[in-house]
Amino acid sequence: MSSCHLSKHTTYQIGGPAQHFQRCNSEKDLQTAISRMSRQQLPWFVLGNGSNIIVSDSGFPGMVIKLGGDFKKVVFEKDALHAGGGVLLPSLSRHCMARGWGGFEFMCGIPGTIGGAVIINAGTSQGQIKDNFLSIKVLSPEGTIRTFNHEEMRFSHRHSALLNTKDIILSATFSKPYQTEKNVIKKRIKDIIASRRQKQPKNKRNCGSVFKSPPGGEPAGWYIEQAGLKGLRRGGAMIAYEHANWIVNLGGARAEEVKTLIEIVQKAVWEKFGIMLEREVIYVPEDL
Repeated sequence: MSSCHLSKHTTYQIGGPAQHFQRCNSEKDLQTAISRMSRQQLPWFVLGNGSNIIVSDSGFPGMVIKLGGDFKKVVFEKDALHAGGGVLLPSLSRHCMARGWGGFEFMCGIPGTIGGAVIINAGTSQGQIKDNFLSIKVLSPEGTIRTFNHEEMRFSHRHSALLNTKDIILSATFSKPYQTEKNVIKKRIKDIIASRRQKQPKNKRNCGSVFKSPPGGEPAGWYIEQAGLKGLRRGGAMIAYEHANWIVNLGGARAEEVKTLIEIVQKAVWEKFGIMLEREVIYVPEDL
């Protein structure tokens, strides 16, 4: 167990130090770490790929856990696969391509892990986590291992039953949608990545989409653009010109500057359209 500067572990490259940083390679490692934090009454959270969070400039006053080892494994069966909570979505997409499993191509451009993706039902216009989902195995904060099936997860747009809980995804099981030629999947992945690159900021220091799109409305970026906020800057943070639902770190941006832009966007869109945009990005700690 060691300390670590979290800006090195987030795609925003923003965030102060964690009091403790630990890599867990097995369920036993993870249970031991959570138990230790519970006894010491310290907060903790599991850090995936760091692609959907903003970490406080003062850091995190507890333990940050990274999943490795067993949590990075993908196991294929005849009609299903099991992916550890730490498996990156693009990696799973490539594993499926190698075996001719179609239906997982949409994951190729999402820079997150299975654990985080299941919790928010991550997806694109080409597909969502819930589409081929069968079940998950989770570890509760109390140390109990449980399973949830598709119905129990209550998936909806960027939502699941585990959102806003402290349950940790140990692994997820997905069904096999269909078999096809490897080259067909490879072509789809290439097209998806090319399309995403055309629409997304070239600056990679970002968290992806900042806001959820309102149900039944336009995409969140449309409202932000109509409010005339593209290019708005606070310190080293700026609302991207390429896509208004992305805030980029121009270099040296602070969490507080990103948070300020988020609040400006919410106020402006509310005043113009009467719609309160809901954050998709997660604050760490929650009271950032």
